[in-house]
Amino acid sequence: MEAQYIAIFDVKPEGKVTNQRVFAELKDVSQSGVFECLKVDLEGNIYSTGPGGVWILSQQANC
Repeated sequence: MEAQYIAIFDVKPEGKVTNQRVFAELKDVSQSGVFECLKVDLEGNIYSTGPGGVWILSQQANC
């Protein structure tokens, strides 16, 4: 099964990523597909293609 979530990380000054955690997750397992093609606007909203079309997620996400 494909991962149906967006993970976020902390980025260290040297570029190393740590502290992976789930930011947004598809909770309806009947939906097929994955999040792709992420873009972020100036307010921190995330736009992504996903199951059923385009998803718009706030900074608080977790669907």
